[in-house]
Amino acid sequence: MSFEDRVAAVGIATQFQEHSKEVFKMVEEETDLAKTQSIATQVIYHEVWMLISNTYIMSCFFCCTLFILITKGTFDGGCKISGGGRNV
Repeated sequence: MSFEDRVAAVGIATQFQEHSKEVFKMVEEETDLAKTQSIATQVIYHEVWMLISNTYIMSCFFCCTLFILITKGTFDGGCKISGGGRNV
């Protein structure tokens, strides 16, 4: 612990001894602020997660639908699948 940290700790201890009600109020306000920031972070995280999830689900749905349509069109159109460019 540095000298400045010790001086700050003594100052805080002295302030607490002389003005404990104000210190408790300050700590309570800081705690409330931290709770508010935590809740806001959770809400933002949830919204971002839902946006990413919904985008992923929609892109998967689009790809599957496209694959089904291409496959159905291939079979309905009577396309022949041949390998290597040679028709036997």
